[in-house]
Amino acid sequence: MGHGIPPMQKAIDTGIRPSLSIDVETSVPNDFFAQMRTAFSLQKREVWERRHAGDANAPKFLTAREVLEFATIEGARANGLDKKIGTLTPGKEADIIILRTDRLNVMPLNNAVGAVVANMGPQNVDTQS
Repeated sequence: MGHGIPPMQKAIDTGIRPSLSIDVETSVPNDFFAQMRTAFSLQKREVWERRHAGDANAPKFLTAREVLEFATIEGARANGLDKKIGTLTPGKEADIIILRTDRLNVMPLNNAVGAVVANMGPQNVDTQS
């Protein structure tokens, strides 16, 4: 759509926790797994670019957990719904997705959050409720 590279690191630098969403399936992947990988990669790209340019204060790389939070609790927060949804917490409403870990794309499974963000895709979704 011509918006350019999302200003994720700029948002993080100013104290904003980004949230991920999909609104134009004709121009971006329509699954959150691809969105998480894209966010992860774009932020790493910017950090590497700054480090290679000699920026001694380049930010740290995002963790897989932070990116997963962008796709879950931060989306709820951005919509003012974090008291109701966004985490698996007693008293909150939740849609639960059961992910298959017996597929080759997550082998070896040695970090569950890392596997969700970096390796899984829609083919890993077993059940939604």
